[in-house]
Amino acid sequence: MMLIYASAIAYAATTAATPLSGYAPPDQQSNALLKPVAVIYFKGPGSHSADYSDAMRTMILESGREFKIAINEYALNSEDELAATIDSIADEETGMIVIIEPHKLDALIKIPSLYPDIYFSIIGAQDPMYIINVNSMLFKEQEGTFISGALAALHSKNGIISFLSKEDVPSTRNLAYAYYQGAKYINPDIQVIQQLGTRHMFGTSTSSPAMQHQLTKGKSADIVFVQDDELLDTALRQAKEQKQLVIAPSPHAMEQHQGIVLTGLLKHYDLALYAALRSYATRSWAPTTQNIGLGNGYIDYVVDYRNRALFSKDQIERIERTKDLVAQGILKISPLQ
Repeated sequence: MMLIYASAIAYAATTAATPLSGYAPPDQQSNALLKPVAVIYFKGPGSHSADYSDAMRTMILESGREFKIAINEYALNSEDELAATIDSIADEETGMIVIIEPHKLDALIKIPSLYPDIYFSIIGAQDPMYIINVNSMLFKEQEGTFISGALAALHSKNGIISFLSKEDVPSTRNLAYAYYQGAKYINPDIQVIQQLGTRHMFGTSTSSPAMQHQLTKGKSADIVFVQDDELLDTALRQAKEQKQLVIAPSPHAMEQHQGIVLTGLLKHYDLALYAALRSYATRSWAPTTQNIGLGNGYIDYVVDYRNRALFSKDQIERIERTKDLVAQGILKISPLQ
């Protein structure tokens, strides 16, 4: 269990190629051989909330002080700004560029080879990038959805839960299947409605309502996991009407919807950023792929003042034991064949 970010650092405006903030160490001689680092992330809905931005900024400041390296922060409004921003950064002395949660990999994959003398650390992309100057850190999202399924089954009173996603693609099917496995691990008799785009899978329903408008209307699930932020507002409205609890894809909805949001999944981009900066500062950076998940807390669920009343001590202990089993590899999550 992990508490949500807590930071009171003020948010400031930025342009695409001007650092929003950063840390410049007073003693440059202690790490004189290391060039500055640029950290790029994207503003927007969902996990990219004020808490998310504050967590990034806090980690940049703390890491800069700890490792005595200069770190500049770039908060972009759109990935369309990425290429121009990197080109501008590369004109300055830069040793490493960290890019957090990019989605347009077709465009991104062309960039690192243009700057062979700069290290790139890519955090939270959907796929690894096998390029000589790129380190990829991939979240084990299936571990988060497995734990979400376990949480849903543990809290369900009528034995029916659901998984909602806007797309029916192989990656989403695997996440849905991980949710199914987590639920069945807790309660083998649980019924799981898995709605992917316009399809239902794994034998619980055969109808195909329009996803955005219908969601779970008419279904009897009392716990709903929502995979995509685009579906969250509708899911929350219907959860209020139907007395359901929602597991959200990120914690940002918990404040305004206390009593409806059971919990939110939390990807610790701040911890991943710290690991990337540490590898650079200690000269241990390598062009490899790292898979990060429940182990060391890179993925977690949130329990704090907003939802603590919804959890019993026994429920938290059961989920924490399950997390440990998954993190240690004792409890396996199978992909779809």
